[in-house]
Amino acid sequence: MSKPDDYRQKLQSQLEDLDARLEKLGERVERLEGDARVEARKQLQAFRGQRAEALARMQSWDEVKHGADTAWYELARSFETLSSRYK
Repeated sequence: MSKPDDYRQKLQSQLEDLDARLEKLGERVERLEGDARVEARKQLQAFRGQRAEALARMQSWDEVKHGADTAWYELARSFETLSSRYK
């Protein structure tokens, strides 16, 4: 496994841990009353938006990596084809 894959796996593990902690926090928020619950719900919603943005960035990296890998493979294959013509 490459270092970027190790790093991605580490981030995924951290995200799963954060999700579990976020669920517990959400349960505590629901036990609040009145304005405190309303405010806490707003803050949780804002945090969930941050989480979604972070996840999108992680997925974008996967797309960039895949595109770069594909481009490199095609470039190497084209070079081999060209090189074999002039042996």
